[in-house]
Amino acid sequence: MTDRQRLEQIANLYIETHYYEKATDILFNQLIQMAPNQWSYWIQMANADLRRITNSQTNTLHDDTYNIDSFLEDNLIRCNDIISRFCGDLTNHQDLSNHSRESSSPSPTQPQFLRAPFLFRVEIYAQYLKHYLNKQGTQLLNQSSISLLSSSIIDFGQIFAPITSCCFQDLRPYLTTLMEVCSRDSFDNDEQIIPKAMMDVLVWAKSLRESNDPSIPNINNDSPNSSDVHSHGVKDDNKKRRKLSLRCYITSVKICMQIWSLLIDNCPNNSNQHIHIDLAMMDFVPDFHELVLLWEDTLSLADSPSDEDLTEKDKNLTQKEFLPGDDLILLAVQVIQHLTQHQNDMQPAISILTAALLEYSITKSPHNPYLKICALQTYSSSSHTLSITRAWEMFESLAIRHIQLDSCSYLILNKLYKGGLYKEAIQHAGSIISLHNSNAKDIGDYLAKSFENGNISKGHEMIEWERNKMSRSIQLLEAKGIIMDLATLLYPGDTKNMNLDSETNSRNTMNYTLGLLHGICGRESDYERTLKIVKDSNNNFSAPSLLKFSTKMLSTVSDNRDSSINQFEILCKTKLCDSSVIFFESSMRKQFHDILVRATLLIQIAKPPKKGKVICCRFGSMDFNRCQSLLRVIKSFTSFIDHHGYIHDLASSTLHPYRISLSKSTLDLAKTLCITSTGIENLLDKEGDNLTKSNDTLATRESLCIPLLISASEHILNARNQLKIVSDRKTEFVCSLLADHIVPLFSILEMVGNLFSSFGWGKRKKLTKASAGNLAVVAKHLHDLVTDMENVLHIQNYTSSDMENNDKSVFAKQILEKTISELESFSYSTQPNSIYGDKVTYATRTMSTYFIKNENWRKMLEFVTDQIVLSQQCTRERVLPFLVQIKSKLMEYNANT
Repeated sequence: MTDRQRLEQIANLYIETHYYEKATDILFNQLIQMAPNQWSYWIQMANADLRRITNSQTNTLHDDTYNIDSFLEDNLIRCNDIISRFCGDLTNHQDLSNHSRESSSPSPTQPQFLRAPFLFRVEIYAQYLKHYLNKQGTQLLNQSSISLLSSSIIDFGQIFAPITSCCFQDLRPYLTTLMEVCSRDSFDNDEQIIPKAMMDVLVWAKSLRESNDPSIPNINNDSPNSSDVHSHGVKDDNKKRRKLSLRCYITSVKICMQIWSLLIDNCPNNSNQHIHIDLAMMDFVPDFHELVLLWEDTLSLADSPSDEDLTEKDKNLTQKEFLPGDDLILLAVQVIQHLTQHQNDMQPAISILTAALLEYSITKSPHNPYLKICALQTYSSSSHTLSITRAWEMFESLAIRHIQLDSCSYLILNKLYKGGLYKEAIQHAGSIISLHNSNAKDIGDYLAKSFENGNISKGHEMIEWERNKMSRSIQLLEAKGIIMDLATLLYPGDTKNMNLDSETNSRNTMNYTLGLLHGICGRESDYERTLKIVKDSNNNFSAPSLLKFSTKMLSTVSDNRDSSINQFEILCKTKLCDSSVIFFESSMRKQFHDILVRATLLIQIAKPPKKGKVICCRFGSMDFNRCQSLLRVIKSFTSFIDHHGYIHDLASSTLHPYRISLSKSTLDLAKTLCITSTGIENLLDKEGDNLTKSNDTLATRESLCIPLLISASEHILNARNQLKIVSDRKTEFVCSLLADHIVPLFSILEMVGNLFSSFGWGKRKKLTKASAGNLAVVAKHLHDLVTDMENVLHIQNYTSSDMENNDKSVFAKQILEKTISELESFSYSTQPNSIYGDKVTYATRTMSTYFIKNENWRKMLEFVTDQIVLSQQCTRERVLPFLVQIKSKLMEYNANT
């Protein structure tokens, strides 16, 4: 153990035993002196001081204001002491900033590398204001107190904006704190939209941006008579200075956009205050056209050598870092998305425009993951999906591996499910389960090595991590449910290289049948597959273990999703799906598969009538127990829907009345199986119930089934009528509905049909047997619903005049022409402020005109439209065969006899 590690443990022990003053002494006088830029030491010291203040309040009668003022005074002294000691005479932030600009090759011993003491100034001012905010509200916070924090933010930004790219991320939490402590009265006053402290930061940030224009190189020293060596040196110096200016420019824009976002978030509900905020903030943030043009100007700042100087082998090894101006594209995308978010009719065109922006930037900076994540989200936006196939390609290019499979798969997993890429969704979900399986095996080896080396604490941490984080992962639960749902829709063959324009290939995909490889779908192979599912359910790292999952374990699941990968989002933020919604969806899938498994086991031993007489079910027999098990699941599922349906609606998920109706129709058909096979319609808990009563006849069972069949048909009809009023009936809606409800419902219906045939109520008896006739009605309503889904697949977000036209290039050209036409005629008319609308309209039209005239940008627009058509055709090729097969099977129930 080193001296530094020993001191760290001593400081931690002092804090745990409430000797805060001694802990502070060790942290400042020893640890910080060893590593003045170690941020964790500064934060630990501040927390120890705050705890000492709290401790003194509970034990002695000290003035509260005095204590917090002492905290501020003592830590400012410490901070200034470290700055003066390690930064020499450069205590003035302006001198330090100038020093950093003059330094062409900074070293770790220079003052600009000591961010921690300068950032600690901002931290202690923030803690100072939070103390009053938590104790007294805003009563004791005057403008001079609030300006302490805003001034410290400006001072830190002035020093480090040209030095480090992370300056904004350092200041981001403190801008949030500044908004919290600002008086909210200003939001009720149209004359003062922005609080004074925020305005001070905005004015400084704007001046920083205006004084740092990276698009204009310094050519004062470029003399035509200078030597080549001197000229090369001047170019390098100009390049470095432009990079400093670019960092300042980007930092200033990010700070302004963060304040913009905070102001919008703090607007009163049901007000038009955001319009005035947008109008005010447009004076501080450049429009997206300016940002894009500046990005093009900064492409020359890349550090990688030119292609002419490299061999083919070296080209693959260079430029692994980001381009300096990549953030400009991310900022431009957010500005255009925010300003046009209320133009619903323009969202497709705007999405294509932003996708083209991102695609072109990725060609210039192919190793920037944030550009790819932003493009992925643009292509697979929940409001308007462009291309799920391109989104999947973007995700694969991120090279997500190992633990990131659990923390980052939320970016794509559910979108693959909704986009019809069932095979890819299963493969990716399988990778998540494999990760957890291998981790559970490896943790034992690591644990043994940890104990052998005497590191007991690390071994305990690994145990806690595996038990409380990994084994309870919400992503693992979702992956199991998705595999169970999509197993029936999996077909063989590599569809990645499928020729989507080939009529032969299209006909071949039609031969892929439902449940060809896995899953329960009313086929003869269901029983063997069910036995395997039951056997595999005991393995926690297999998808069938979903059946062992308890729907009452919401409080125990662990949400391991990593939202920090979206840290580039400032003005437009992606909202993560709530973990309770994922839990609910997984619970729904578990309930459906509980029914399918038990229904399959029941009909396998169902005894058809002999000589027109039913075989009575005896208490305790196998068919009785399986029937009771199915009835218990039906009861549990019914209660689950009734209890959790309204909660799920509030979670803003996709549970609508049609989902409840379809679920209840599945339950009615499952109960029909119980009555037909055993004559039991309710749970029987006592042996005293007479199961051999004389009225258990074939006619009685049929009469009991008829109301359930009528109810099932009504539920399907209600679901179809409810779906007609759903406004967002898109491809992703069809893909998810097929797996979530249609396949389970169709499977149960097939089981009922097969069982009815063995009881003499087959499809040909629909005119003579009431049960067969009512089952035909159920099949007819489900057939009509599937037909509606099929029609949705043919009616995309963009339609051609000839629906039978399979020419991809023609269809893509139509999308491109429509997009260009909409962008050229863009008019911002939904907002009441004409100045606001004129600014957005002008910027949008200017950007679209630039795209059209520039050959490279136009190629990107064409590329995006090609990807849209490719994705639409791919989804149809994946999903349509299953819908056609289900329709074909359902038509058999109403065929002419």
